[in-house]
Amino acid sequence: MLGAAREVVSLYVTRTWLCSSSFSTGSAFRGDPLALTSTCGAHSVPSGSAGLKPTVLLADDHTGILEVVSELLAPDYQVAGIRGDGASAVLAAEQLKPDVIVMDVALPLLNGIEATRKIRRAGGKSEIVLLSAHGDSDYVQYAFEAGAKGYVVKSRMNRELRFALREVLAGRTFVSKQGVAL
Repeated sequence: MLGAAREVVSLYVTRTWLCSSSFSTGSAFRGDPLALTSTCGAHSVPSGSAGLKPTVLLADDHTGILEVVSELLAPDYQVAGIRGDGASAVLAAEQLKPDVIVMDVALPLLNGIEATRKIRRAGGKSEIVLLSAHGDSDYVQYAFEAGAKGYVVKSRMNRELRFALREVLAGRTFVSKQGVAL
């Protein structure tokens, strides 16, 4: 697990110019999803630069989900940051300015829908894909009203998340087949 955490730091360092990043003594995937921090944010390499992968901010309070999502996205995306609650995800979105944010709906301190709303109100340009255990139409509607562009039901994450990210980065929307299309 520590190898995966080091890879996240390595990817982040590769993605920045003259920035320092620090990693706490614990693994990001063993109880401390907030361990990856940046001291710059404003000096990120522009997305789309010479073969660089789009950046993604992950926000979930379950380390198992973070691990699966990181591995699933690794071939096509660079993880810019990992957060374990909605409040720190909002701050990270502002600091890191990732191309896309993958965020759980059920986060502590601030749920993913409210975090999405705050990111949008602050002028955040990152595309946002919400993850949820629920596919009912109310959750999907609230997510899109808040400013999300994608909604993936966790039971379909392995099949749909990468496609959902491609769709939202291309300016389209995505809703899991278990979710209700808007």
